Amino acid sequence: MAIIACPACGEDEALEGTRSDAHTLDVECTACGAAWQRHTDRRCALCGSTDLKYTPRDVLERSRGNQHTPTGRIDAWACYSCGGRDVTGPHPEAGDPADLLGGDLREGWARHR
Repeated sequence: MAIIACPACGEDEALEGTRSDAHTLDVECTACGAAWQRHTDRRCALCGSTDLKYTPRDVLERSRGNQHTPTGRIDAWACYSCGGRDVTGPHPEAGDPADLLGGDLREGWARHR
């Protein structure tokens, strides 16, 4: 899976970028000519917040009966602001902070670590 792809045509190789400031890249697709800005700091794909928590997930493979063997790890980030899960991945999951852990999301995560 590509780290970055053109939002207009999906091209992931014919891209050129220049840094416009400390946290932003100006990216241009040479295949279709589309241009956009990309933030270099990690942001929630659902609400744009940078207030995220690292929540890695294990990749498990069923080996015998009910036994699961760890085969890898997926880097996932959850958003304190909107309650979204895996918000920097290709398929972010929406959520409500109050519904996830009841009440303040930061307190809930502190209790469930």
